[in-house]
Order: sequence, then C-alpha cells, then structure tokens
Amino acid sequence: FPNGKVYLCSTPTIKDLSRIDREFNNTDRRRYFVPCLNCGHLDWLRWENMRWDGHDASTARMLCIECGFEMRNHHKDQFLPAGIWTPTRPPELPPTRPDVVGFHLSSLYSPVGFYSWEKMVQQYFDAKDHYTEYKAWWNMRRAETWEDRSNYISKEGLAARLETYEADVPHGVGALICSV
Repeated sequence: FPNGKVYLCSTPTIKDLSRIDREFNNTDRRRYFVPCLNCGHLDWLRWENMRWDGHDASTARMLCIECGFEMRNHHKDQFLPAGIWTPTRPPELPPTRPDVVGFHLSSLYSPVGFYSWEKMVQQYFDAKDHYTEYKAWWNMRRAETWEDRSNYISKEGLAARLETYEADVPHGVGALICSV
C-alpha cells in the first residue's frame, strides 16, 4: 500500500511475551462498543459481564453494567450492527505510535449462527479445571493474554509459611532467610 498499511492479526499468548498484545498496547486500543437494548448504554462485551444459572450453559446472557438488563445470544442481530469502534487507551497514556490503530475482538462478538454464548460458557465449564485447555480457551475465546500464576506465591501465603527457628544469630542480624 502506498501509505504503508500493515495488518497484524493473532491470538494473544502469554502475558508480557505476546507480540500481538505488545503491538495492541502501543495503539489507541479500540474495542467494539454495542448499545444495551434496554437503556442504550454503550459498552464492549467482556467475559466478566457474562452470567448463567448454576452449571447450565443454555442460560448464558450478557449483563448491562448500567441498568442490569440481560441480553441473550439471539439479541446479537439487534445490537451488533449498531456498535461503534471506540478507543479505550487512557488519555494519560498516549500511544507510542499515534498513527496506528488497534482493534480487539473476542469470541463474544461472533454473529448468531456461528459461535454462541451458550457454546462459549459450555467450553468454559469443560476447560476450567484443565490447565492447558483453560489456557487455550482463555487465549482463543476471550482473546486475552494468559498470566501464568502457577508459580505465584502471595504475601499471605508466604507469611503462612513463616516459622520460628531457634539458633544463635550474630549480633545485628534481624532475620535469617533460607530458600531452596
């Protein structure tokens, strides 16, 4: 292209290692905001707003954070065409490349008849207790980077392991720390 257009598309991988996430974070970070069918509030579809009853994926619905209205998968035909791409990068963080726009879209936006919210919730149920499947679901369906917290120890968890060790300690030493 004469204007130097470049198109990058990928599934995010590991947090802080994902090249596509790094590229997206250097843009204006556009998300597709859709209107609530009840109050008209514009917001982007995110997993945190998905609700269901018990372990029943057929009850999947998206909650409006403004009025609490619950939209169903079949409502996508109404609200998806009315959506708008909106930059979400905080104004205090100017893009490192202001001439580049970035777009993020998860499986929650899949049109009616393709990939439903019910199927997404069912796959979440099937994957959540299996590390590799859950990581793949997170990357491919939520379209978000995976943060591996398997080696993470909270300060509370570390403090719970604290024990008193009776030993002669040289003058001026406040703590003995041992690690393996």
